[in-house]
Amino acid sequence: TSVAALREYVYRSAHRDIMIHRRQWFEKPTQPILVLWPVPEGHVPTTDEALARLQQLRSDGPSASAFDFRSAPD
Repeated sequence: TSVAALREYVYRSAHRDIMIHRRQWFEKPTQPILVLWPVPEGHVPTTDEALARLQQLRSDGPSASAFDFRSAPD
């Protein structure tokens, strides 16, 4: 429902306990692998939409329409 709620789940739940070991399973990414963006209530984003937003973040950097946790508005 919000960036704050997602951040709480990612960094302060059992999800964090698993992801702490991700470097054992994955190589360190050299570019963004996660993108966040505002989604209107009731809209279900498509995979193509997510890939387009990720490409936007990779090519243009963070913006109001494609950002990561570090650049997310509060």
